[in-house]
Amino acid sequence: VTPFIGYDRNEGHSNVLYLVREGQTVPELRAGEEGEMVVESTPFFSEKGGQASDLGSFSGPSGAGEVTYVFNPFNQLVSHRIIVNTGVLRTGERVLLSVDLPRRRAVARNHTATHLLHAALRAVLGDHVQQAGSLVEPDRLRFDFSHYEKIRPDQVEAIEDWVNERVLMAIPVSIESRSIQEAKAMGAMALFDEKYKETVRVVRVGTHSLELCGGTHVQNTGEIGLFKILGETAISAGMRRIEAITGLTSLAYVRKLNATLLEACQVSGSQSESLAQTIKKMQEMQKEAEKTIRNLQEKWSLKEIGRPERAVHQLGDASYTVIRLNGLQKESVRSVTDLALEQHQTGMAIVFNEREGMVDICVKVATPFVQNPFHAGNIARRLATELGGGGGGKPDFAFAGGKRPEKLPDVLARLDTYVRESIG
Repeated sequence: VTPFIGYDRNEGHSNVLYLVREGQTVPELRAGEEGEMVVESTPFFSEKGGQASDLGSFSGPSGAGEVTYVFNPFNQLVSHRIIVNTGVLRTGERVLLSVDLPRRRAVARNHTATHLLHAALRAVLGDHVQQAGSLVEPDRLRFDFSHYEKIRPDQVEAIEDWVNERVLMAIPVSIESRSIQEAKAMGAMALFDEKYKETVRVVRVGTHSLELCGGTHVQNTGEIGLFKILGETAISAGMRRIEAITGLTSLAYVRKLNATLLEACQVSGSQSESLAQTIKKMQEMQKEAEKTIRNLQEKWSLKEIGRPERAVHQLGDASYTVIRLNGLQKESVRSVTDLALEQHQTGMAIVFNEREGMVDICVKVATPFVQNPFHAGNIARRLATELGGGGGGKPDFAFAGGKRPEKLPDVLARLDTYVRESIG
């Protein structure tokens, strides 16, 4: 057992009991080497209960380095994963262990916030809400809980408000040790599948939250700062997940949002209050512009369709038209194919349209020639395969795409062969 002395302090002296490197105990670790350190007692919180471990540093009489991770390899033994930066660290030496205090405080803010979040969920959604897991790190918190439906936006706001109102109250957070029977009699909430010792820590946030918890916490809720929910999702049937931030991470988030808003206002020439309306107008203008472009392209394509070099291929008693275009918007390809079939009055029209590094393939078959002999879906699929793409469709109409436009000349040269193979 490695006693944890870090609830009320962030550093302490301790003797090095064991050093481990690559799975073997060693008498020392030298500068540049990584390994594990076991000490008599530690102020470092080891990762457990969803709370990330403390990080920090150590220094001894002949060497110093960093603590990069703290965990329990088995039972109550605590192991510190370390890197020796200078000198040498030896078994038996007395070292000063120092926790990264800003990081610990950030973790504590998020951990106490999960307790408030749990209480807020029960207050807003109902007493059926039960914690199903959590993750507490310095820059975020994650909370899993039971609930039968997606949380509405107004409920998310109500949950945020509930927590932030308690934050502004600067409610003292008290922690006491009790027997498990006493804690349950007090009404302390516990994870149903967690195994607890006979003596447990009870964390109380005023009259708002009472939970069994072995983690680190703030002294009062005012230390949490702004509580902001980033998202709410389903993780399984009847289980939801909330991710949130607090403290300086929330401040950074708000600053980033504000910078994005200011940039959007500058680009659009709008004020923040009317930005949404300005964007809506710009989208409408874009749609109109795209419609105009499509109309112009289709008019231009009509001239292309009528040019004598547009190929008409004869296949037995049936003929088909082949048209190659460039730069047409995808939405216009179908209407151009309709016009080509109507104007040339062949049994089938095939339109190839090169744009943005790919090829659209549109095939339409006139009613008398559907599967007699042409099948649009089969033909489009075969041509797309030759052009490194895919797609298909119905016997009378199909749309496909290819990703290798450089192969189009070869496909056009062998087009009769591919069409014959597609119709058997």
